[in-house]
Amino acid sequence: MKKEIIDAFRNGEDWAFNEIYAKFVKPIRRYVGSRVSQEPVAQELTQEIFLKMFRFASSYQYGFAFTTWLWTIARNTVADFRRRPLLEQLPELQQARIPAEEASAP
Repeated sequence: MKKEIIDAFRNGEDWAFNEIYAKFVKPIRRYVGSRVSQEPVAQELTQEIFLKMFRFASSYQYGFAFTTWLWTIARNTVADFRRRPLLEQLPELQQARIPAEEASAP
């Protein structure tokens, strides 16, 4: 990844984010899909990875390869997801559970 693109990205330039996204979205999506079997979840995690990349842009250190940093975010996001209890992984199940709990309340 070119230093000019990384500098622009770290400075909040939309065009730089778009360029990084365009280059990495497909390989990251394939990686996530290989670790998570549900398509909607894989799509959501892929978006979460790029949101984290944007949110933590200032934490990138120039001494390390940008791709290593991005793939670390991807790997950790998937690992964090897989550690969550099932109900947290599937928000629609959690929402279905809430009315049942409210109905049983005194």
